[in-house]
Amino acid sequence: MSRKTIVLLSVFAALLFAAYYIMQKPGEKNKDLSKRKQLAKIDSAAISRIEFENFQGKITLEKHTGEWFVSFPIRYPAAVSKVENALKHISESKIKNILSDNPDKQNAFNLDDSSAIKLKVWQGSRIVMDILIGKPVGAGLDSYVREPGSNEVKLIKGALAGVFSAPLSDWRDKTIFKIAKDAIRSIAYSGEGNNFVLEQHAGNWLLNNKEVNKEALDALLKYLADYKTDLFEDNPPAELPPLWRSLIINETCLYFYEAGKDKWYVKSSKSDQLFIVMKWKIDLVIKNEGYFFEE
Repeated sequence: MSRKTIVLLSVFAALLFAAYYIMQKPGEKNKDLSKRKQLAKIDSAAISRIEFENFQGKITLEKHTGEWFVSFPIRYPAAVSKVENALKHISESKIKNILSDNPDKQNAFNLDDSSAIKLKVWQGSRIVMDILIGKPVGAGLDSYVREPGSNEVKLIKGALAGVFSAPLSDWRDKTIFKIAKDAIRSIAYSGEGNNFVLEQHAGNWLLNNKEVNKEALDALLKYLADYKTDLFEDNPPAELPPLWRSLIINETCLYFYEAGKDKWYVKSSKSDQLFIVMKWKIDLVIKNEGYFFEE
């Protein structure tokens, strides 16, 4: 090997060492954790309370007698699937890397106090998780987190950022009416001159003593069996608009009021809550007689 080659290799090695030293300057890390460990050892079934604050405000979820409720800023049954997804991510999130402990870098991860989502999790009276959640990473399957009082930024495998950035309406149970499809025995329509009753007799559905189109009826039953709202009206007007249509399923009545362009207020006889439903979802359940005899 020539003297010139040796000199060039030495210079190259020195440059590599210098680059490594600069990248590892105090306050910054990139520690790959080949054996990923859980962000926190938590039994999801034992979690009793979840409190978080995102850009829209604080939301508290609590479990009472086995059922989850939103307890702040309003008390309302929680969306079961949403809570179950949150519990899964809380208990299964794992640390992938430790990226930095430089406080000046926290805003780059949305982990400064003004930008981060603040999350606390309880088991009984004991807090088992207290973290700040930064922005989602990549497709949102990973997140940046740090603990309050710590500058250490961790990259975790888990979509905590996406889960806890959801607005209040997503955490509330959006059910307006729910029943087993096979338990529906009668459906009565009224309003705007469309007054008729669908009834089940010996396994057949009849309207004016005529058997209805099975596919049309099955589509209606499917939507009625789990009818959900789009939004909640927690500050209803002093006086509702005139009643547009009503729909009685067995003993439960749903009332429909036109609320504006392409949206309706819907109220159930079994609840005081006023719902806001978009037109396309109204069209799924409000039908005229002719619909049930179309071929």
